[in-house]
Amino acid sequence: MRIKLLLMGMLLSSFVAPAYAETKQLDYTLTSAANQSFSGLIEQAELLAERLAKQGFANPSTTVVEMRILAEREGLTAPILYVRVTRAEWQKQPKLRAITYLRGVDRLLGFSPQNSQPPVFPSATVSFASSQSEPNYYDNP
Repeated sequence: MRIKLLLMGMLLSSFVAPAYAETKQLDYTLTSAANQSFSGLIEQAELLAERLAKQGFANPSTTVVEMRILAEREGLTAPILYVRVTRAEWQKQPKLRAITYLRGVDRLLGFSPQNSQPPVFPSATVSFASSQSEPNYYDNP
């Protein structure tokens, strides 16, 4: 009897499609408007991440959504945030909380304040080789 039940279970399980857990990975690039502030860009990225998470969990087999959101500004592209959320976390709290923000990206994208001074490097004197000296050598002053 047990063998019969075991064989029936094996036979039935071969006809039932297995359920797969799926991690949905998304990469998205936002283009910054010319007059947009960095905080405005971050806010736009957060809203986009929430919308993408909602769309990702619309598929019942998706158990995890991972997102990398990049920003493009004046030809420069850099990652601005990363989010990983499970379906259980999303069902408890649909507002994303575990967002990783990348430091220094505001400067990479040129959002640094206009009044900051560029670094000052010490001046250097360069002596060029004279026409009478050997190539690859220069005269010491």
